[in-house]
Amino acid sequence: MGCGATNSLDNKKPLAKSFDCMVVNKSDKFLNISCITGSGSTIEAQTDSVMKKLLKELTKHNMKATNVVKLECLLSDLQNFAKFNEIYGAALDGWKPARLCVQDNLASGILVQLNCIATD
Repeated sequence: MGCGATNSLDNKKPLAKSFDCMVVNKSDKFLNISCITGSGSTIEAQTDSVMKKLLKELTKHNMKATNVVKLECLLSDLQNFAKFNEIYGAALDGWKPARLCVQDNLASGILVQLNCIATD
């Protein structure tokens, strides 16, 4: 399930219209970046934003796209997959890590969310 805080009395009502809940955990061998969400109101804008956030976070840990071993891509609507995939592929510059891409009930306004595992 996507990272989206909801009101416990009404699970369909988000607590906030937008939020940044990215979580980064680093161990000896792995970098786990969870809940990467982006800004913008279109799938193109949000995909561009999440990919830039991902690459920026990898850089902070002296890594690049080729260090990514698995990506989980959550889309609010699989009808957006082709648009998402075009921007995703360009951002990874041909690198093709293991990937899971599914439709999920994301918080209101969130069209795409990424979870990443990278290793050096």
